[in-house]
Amino acid sequence: VSLLFGRGAFDARSVEITSVCLLGYAVGLYFLSGSKMLVPAAYAVGRPGLAVRAGVYAFLVNLVLNLALLKPLLMAGPLIGRPIVQGGPALATSIAGIFNFYYLRRRLAQAIPERFGGQEDRDVFRDTEGRTGKMVVAALVMSAALVGVRAGFGDISPAVIVGVGIPACVALYFAVLLALGVFRIDDIRRRFR
Repeated sequence: VSLLFGRGAFDARSVEITSVCLLGYAVGLYFLSGSKMLVPAAYAVGRPGLAVRAGVYAFLVNLVLNLALLKPLLMAGPLIGRPIVQGGPALATSIAGIFNFYYLRRRLAQAIPERFGGQEDRDVFRDTEGRTGKMVVAALVMSAALVGVRAGFGDISPAVIVGVGIPACVALYFAVLLALGVFRIDDIRRRFR
């Protein structure tokens, strides 16, 4: 965030607040994207009410979480010395997105078991969820490495971050995915032939 926006009126506090918000949204990005695929599926199988109900329930979850997170985050911010209350709405939206995804997925599987809930589809979902967990592990390893490098070297110039840090972190991410068996080298070779 500081690399892209950290200048002028967008000071260090603005960078910190924006970073907290992005972290909150990042938690649910996969599920928000998945919901964007499941909603049209509900319409495609003639169940538009399912999509509407899921949206209303997700809105209510989001509203309740926004209200529930406000006070604890307001109190925790000064304790840890960081402005984290701004991340509450982002985190609430992510959690509501996770709820929406699983609600839609479950209801669609019940609505059309022969197409969406068969053993083959369950295996695909299980494989997708397993890969997602491994991707989260790889992202955490990459993030820990970046935090460790920044702690070890202090302030690093933006040119070094862009030229060395980002490519190194991307390489580390894919190395961890490779080590966890998310894909194989042969898969990559086939894609680029």
